[in-house]
Amino acid sequence: MKKRIVCVLLTLIMLVSLVPAAALTASAATRTTSEAAITVLKQMEGYSKNCENGFIGYGTKCPECNLKETEGHIMYEKEADKQLRAVLKDLDSSVNSFATKNGLGLTQGQHDALVLFSFENGTAWTNGTGEFQSAVKSGATGSKFLNAICLWDSNAGDDYRRMVEANMYLNGTYSSSEPARFVRVYFDANGGKYSANQYQYFDVAASQQITVTASK
Repeated sequence: MKKRIVCVLLTLIMLVSLVPAAALTASAATRTTSEAAITVLKQMEGYSKNCENGFIGYGTKCPECNLKETEGHIMYEKEADKQLRAVLKDLDSSVNSFATKNGLGLTQGQHDALVLFSFENGTAWTNGTGEFQSAVKSGATGSKFLNAICLWDSNAGDDYRRMVEANMYLNGTYSSSEPARFVRVYFDANGGKYSANQYQYFDVAASQQITVTASK
């Protein structure tokens, strides 16, 4: 009887040794973009039946043309929805891989926000280093995360979408309207010469108090 128990234990040890180490750690993230997030994305992108500058439908690349050939192609909403979801499926995979690699337990809102961010900006942020990637990995909240995502773009005029994504990421709020809780402050230190780095963003509902002292 004892010999049989020993044999069973040895067999179990051998089987465990054959299992990849990754399988013994936390399971891989497997979230998919929610319908609420897809609705917000569609509202921000808008729908175009015709190809415009190489893009069609809900802001996806036109499969039938390039930037020099933009006329004559039509995509109806059903096909546009299908193509959008195909793109989002790939982005889901990229965000899930990033989360798994870095041991992040993303909420649905955080996953959705990162997918929407990647839809417009690509997934380069998941590689290398950068302030935005660091903010995600470190679990940044409030104004710190808001600045990291909004200042990704060199053109502060694009920050509307970043605020919508930040609201989804930080608060789980699914709305294509610019959040009233987020404000942008422009510090003009160059005498009117524009610089995106002069913008600072604040989450006024996260107990931060803004104090701006006018220069004399």
